[in-house]
Amino acid sequence: MSWTNRVALALAVLLIVAVPAAPAAAGGYVKYYRVAAAHDDTPETLTEISLRLLGSGERAGEIYDLNAGRPQPDGASLNDPATLHTGWLLVLPWDAAGPGVRYGTLPETSARPKPSASPPRDATPTASAGPNPSPSTSARCPAGEPVRPGPDWARDRLAAQRAWPSSRGGDQLVAIVDSGVDAAVPQLRGHVRPGTDLVAGPGRRDADCLGTGTAMAAIVAAQPAEDGALAGVAPAATVLPIRVLEAEPTVPAARQAAAIEAAVAARATVIALGRYVDTTDGAVAGAVAAALDHNVVVVVPAPATSDAPTAALGSAAAGAFPAPSAAGTGATGSAEPAALPAEALLRVAGVGADGRQLAGYRAGSVDVLAPGAEVNSLGTGGTGPVTGTGTHLAVAFVAGEAALIRAADPKLSAAEVGHRVRATADPVGPVQVPDPQSGWGIINPSGSVLPPSAAPSASPTPGQAADSVPPAAVTEPVPAGSGRGGDCWPCSCSFPWPVPARTW
Repeated sequence: MSWTNRVALALAVLLIVAVPAAPAAAGGYVKYYRVAAAHDDTPETLTEISLRLLGSGERAGEIYDLNAGRPQPDGASLNDPATLHTGWLLVLPWDAAGPGVRYGTLPETSARPKPSASPPRDATPTASAGPNPSPSTSARCPAGEPVRPGPDWARDRLAAQRAWPSSRGGDQLVAIVDSGVDAAVPQLRGHVRPGTDLVAGPGRRDADCLGTGTAMAAIVAAQPAEDGALAGVAPAATVLPIRVLEAEPTVPAARQAAAIEAAVAARATVIALGRYVDTTDGAVAGAVAAALDHNVVVVVPAPATSDAPTAALGSAAAGAFPAPSAAGTGATGSAEPAALPAEALLRVAGVGADGRQLAGYRAGSVDVLAPGAEVNSLGTGGTGPVTGTGTHLAVAFVAGEAALIRAADPKLSAAEVGHRVRATADPVGPVQVPDPQSGWGIINPSGSVLPPSAAPSASPTPGQAADSVPPAAVTEPVPAGSGRGGDCWPCSCSFPWPVPARTW
């Protein structure tokens, strides 16, 4: 069975086996909505609210059943389906989503609701879409010792700033599903939505006890500093933290799936899954499939078979990589892009400055490469710049590029964005693309948004050797101080993979 069919089956199974949950304990979390005087100049009714937040007016009866007879803040109660008072708090079914949907305990002025007849899926709140207010202090994290940064090879290699005349990622919401984000980091201020916490309950979660989510957010949207260091790939984008853990090493699959659903409900255009999300789980795969169906680009770590780094890309001897899996899509190294699991799903492997992959990634499971070893980013709690290693950091670079593309051409579908990321990647050597170990190559943010007349030469078509691409007609060296490490472009320095000449 293909990966696509397995994901579809996983989603179907989730819909089929859903059963009513046990009654919620008093004081538990619920989804609810505060009745307004009108919506779009139309008086609010149960049918209108049901149509807007549940997708069907026929489900108005469910809302009535959850709220009938319960005292409201004004002392009245819902006894007539045709009568609603402004300010009433209506408990909603677990799958409600849209503007105005809240998640948490009802204010003390209101009695507790009847339990929803639908499963809460480990709680699936809709993230707030409000502006970035002062950071919350509800979560206290122990201070850690920062790892001071070294040379910023990753940003020198990608040079995302060359894309900024065409796109800076404006109007894009990138969900970071990980440990939260510290919105107090100066270079992130104004670019972090309140987000959602699936660990501690309602309220914003712009705190991060582990630092991995903040590091990912900085790679995506950190604002350029005066010294030109540590700018995000898409500095005009906004990140949405979806917190799935505080300190524990594992995350329940239901919570992982709920996080993806919350990101979709918040209308994220790109979802970046961190190191704690297992996309091989059926529930998570189903949530990913639903996100793709909602035209969202989903960026995930490529599955690894071991933690051992591979040989340097582009210079490994034959047989240095694991043998391709006969069952894996793209195992032959010549699969067409349409044969990949889904164009809008990008599976990322991390690489270091030495060209080695961070882990033994499963053959045929890598779409693109991005920096993941000794990557400079920003720490939490005022620690400033730090250095880290992990595939989740590579995921963040790719998510930032996806935001650039979506902002540059809003008409592109998520699938077309995914194809653009692959098609403009730099192959890592004389290989046929997609290669079982390196996919389409290392991402090229600027090449992905430049107009066709100025874009880099096309990447090889599937099955074509990378070194057979015609050279660019005109090349122009990058001037010193451009962010590529002075005059080190086209690359003649320490990067072990070949970098093709570019047309600008």
